[in-house]
Amino acid sequence: MKTNYNIKNFRVFGSDGADVKFAPFTVLTGCNSSGKSSIAKSILLLDTYMQKVKSAVSHLKDVIALGDYTMDFDSYPLNLLGRFDKVVNSKSVKGEIEYRFIADNGLEVILIFNSNQADVLNRGYLKEITIVKGEDAIFQSVGGVCYLNAEPFLNDYFENTKNLLDPDSERNSMFSGIDACEYECTHKVSYKTLNWAVDNDSLFKVPLLEKIGRLNKSNFATEVEQILSPAFEHDKGLAILFRRLTEVFLISESETFYEFFKLRQKVWMSRFSNEFNLDFEYLPNVPQDWSNVNSEASITDEGWRMLLSKFAEGDIKKLDQLQKSDIKFPMLLTTLINAGEYINLSLDLSFSEKIRLTNGEEWIGNRPQLTIHYLWEDFKKYVNEQLQKALTPSWCGSLAYVGSSRIDVKRLYTLDSKSDFAGLLNRYFNARRDFIGLKKYKNEKGYEPDAFMNKWLKKFGICDYATLDMDTEGLGVSIKLHKGNHASLLADEGYGITQLFSILLEIETGIQRAFKHFLVKGWYGQNYVYITDMYTDKVLFPEQTIIIEEPEIHLHPKFQSMLVDMFAEALEKYNIHFVIETHSEYLIRRLQVRVAEKKIPVDDVSVIYVDENSHPYNMGLKENGKFSQDFGAGFLDEADNEAIRLFDLSNE
Repeated sequence: MKTNYNIKNFRVFGSDGADVKFAPFTVLTGCNSSGKSSIAKSILLLDTYMQKVKSAVSHLKDVIALGDYTMDFDSYPLNLLGRFDKVVNSKSVKGEIEYRFIADNGLEVILIFNSNQADVLNRGYLKEITIVKGEDAIFQSVGGVCYLNAEPFLNDYFENTKNLLDPDSERNSMFSGIDACEYECTHKVSYKTLNWAVDNDSLFKVPLLEKIGRLNKSNFATEVEQILSPAFEHDKGLAILFRRLTEVFLISESETFYEFFKLRQKVWMSRFSNEFNLDFEYLPNVPQDWSNVNSEASITDEGWRMLLSKFAEGDIKKLDQLQKSDIKFPMLLTTLINAGEYINLSLDLSFSEKIRLTNGEEWIGNRPQLTIHYLWEDFKKYVNEQLQKALTPSWCGSLAYVGSSRIDVKRLYTLDSKSDFAGLLNRYFNARRDFIGLKKYKNEKGYEPDAFMNKWLKKFGICDYATLDMDTEGLGVSIKLHKGNHASLLADEGYGITQLFSILLEIETGIQRAFKHFLVKGWYGQNYVYITDMYTDKVLFPEQTIIIEEPEIHLHPKFQSMLVDMFAEALEKYNIHFVIETHSEYLIRRLQVRVAEKKIPVDDVSVIYVDENSHPYNMGLKENGKFSQDFGAGFLDEADNEAIRLFDLSNE
């Protein structure tokens, strides 16, 4: 989990909020009751909502019902929080909780939740969503109305798509060539057409615009009259429309008509909305996704010609509307395309085509014709992908939680129990089943089941290996620790060992479950296809994050230090991230040492201290292992103070 995160009006955190920089190895420390657990649990609560969004995206749903999904409190540890009104800060006037985070693609997501009085379970519902790119709000929805500003994506689209299609780019290889060819076939965008778009800073190639685009205000009216005189003679309504278009151009700030066209395009792209599509009688009062905005670049030819006929007939209402209109971009684009056809300027079929729409009116023979622009349609797909990525960050749906008192000391653990540990056992056995289910799971990148867990049980000196076996009656699972020829039950060990075992089992479950990410079905049945780094051949495991509350509990100081090395290996080899809530000086000191030794990259670490005023701040860990900020009083200095006091007493 790597993101900048902010939470407002959640439990101890008020309207000023709490800013936290999460890294692959995050440590939350500080005063008791300051809000460390609240930070961790706020993420888990948000994830209950985000998982529903991710599910909709993964199932390729046309509409993401942002306002219908809920934040739920029915799983551990969220069931301990109660309900929505119990987690809202007591000083919150509106009874809302606000989340902010930076998505993997750099977009900032702002989500505001409130409750629904009709919901007896008192869950959290999305009230408002805003997505920000740089300084620009690119998407916002509240009260059923939504707005989309696509313009800030344009340069990124040009750059990314050009890199994909460029035959001379570093990506160029046999496989990237196949990708580029497939892209051109499916998206109908080629390297040539994209280069034209980049050079002209436009997604729309219009034949008539190439003839009149360079005209300025002084010669536009006369030149257009001459070029389009056959069209004007044929269609009086077109002449009336162009007179108004000329007036709008003349009072604009653009020097040439092409500048005017591009400015109209930019303004149009920056303000899509669903306002004019809403039936206010049935206006939804919950946020909608961006698929609801009207982003058609053209209007149908039939609708355009009908409007021109109204102008030609002298329809006072329509003429009055035209005179007040500043000619929106879809009308401008459709007019230029159709006017060009009057003088035999045909569309370039590598950029656009005219299609017949099939809709609900087809049964009466009315199939309107619409111009489709390939670059624009491809750009819309790109914007959609970026917005979906913003709402499906890599940590979404991959969070696990280990509480400080997860496991009870039992000789037999039942799987039908509703305890958190019983849930872990079920997930472990399911992951193990899926992992070893293939006849051949051993290969050059193979992994033996329980290898990580057993390695670290041995390093801690607890045992050589552990086994989890169902008893003969099927009543539960016995956990045995094997050392030499001797085997003992986990229940016979100390409480600290049982807690450590639950952490190891969570990590082991994550590792085995991750292999499902590489499982594919082919002609020869199921097998693993690994995604690897092209330079190091390292297997690129999917990101998972484990949130652990006080892993040091009941552990010897040496073991507390060793936890860092265990977490670091799971991170480096298997991409398992950690959010550690701790008071352990030994754990933090070992982390500093490993960073100074360059064994853990400093950029992978974030140490957050939450002071007595519930204000979290980053300790600023440096490459030399030292912090740029000080811990709060009574943390690392407590042992020194006691040592000094003891020294003074011994000399009295």
